[in-house]
Amino acid sequence: MSADKNDTTPELNGQFSPEAEAALAKNAKEVDEQAAALRRAVDKSGAGDQAHLDSTPAPNELGKQKDASHGA
Repeated sequence: MSADKNDTTPELNGQFSPEAEAALAKNAKEVDEQAAALRRAVDKSGAGDQAHLDSTPAPNELGKQKDASHGA
């Protein structure tokens, strides 16, 4: 296994035709743009806000709330 197998640099060292390299580069750019759009959408939604996270009960608290509602 070569050490550069996990190399994420944009150049492909001539392993593909110029057309294939161009298509891969275009796809990579589109994926980057989609990822950025998703990050912006999450930022706008506030889904990552700490207040939102604080208002969500921890999994171990869910059982306690259920038990309390049944008089346990």
